[in-house]
Amino acid sequence: MIFVRHAPVHAQGLCYGHFDPPVQMSHEHAAHQVLERLSEPGIQKVLSSPAGRCRGLALILAQRIGVPYAEDERLAELHQGQWEGRLWLDIEQQEPQALARWMKSWEREGPPGGESAQQLADRVRSYLTDHGDTHHLVVGHAGWIRAAWVLLEGLSWQEAMNRTVPHLAPIQLPVYLNL
Repeated sequence: MIFVRHAPVHAQGLCYGHFDPPVQMSHEHAAHQVLERLSEPGIQKVLSSPAGRCRGLALILAQRIGVPYAEDERLAELHQGQWEGRLWLDIEQQEPQALARWMKSWEREGPPGGESAQQLADRVRSYLTDHGDTHHLVVGHAGWIRAAWVLLEGLSWQEAMNRTVPHLAPIQLPVYLNL
């Protein structure tokens, strides 16, 4: 499985996961960058997170590669709940206790109304169990790929968070079927 993170977005200081800020470049330009870096032959399908920042890119990639396209809710980014679309500075000022509690236990507890890193990992595991042995190109998010690294490479969450997930760069995921 090959994973590609969506193009950079206009979201300076913004808390977002399911909130969908606009991308900084056209989906056509982003697709061109991905295809220049993609050296894997035999892609059978392009799958996407339902977020617009992923969908637009994935649709163009599927068309240019000449394979089917599909969306899967399990490819969505971590849900930030009531904090979606708000500035981190505002959250810090308006909800300091909730933010402090989440910062201490984000692996096990989500923001108010959101999901934890473990819940994201459960979605990733479900997706990989169903699709891990296929030759798909997946367009999604940094949180998702980090959860995949935790599951597939045995990284700690801290190690995964310290890894950079570049935009528009194909990443080969080492998929094992014994999740």
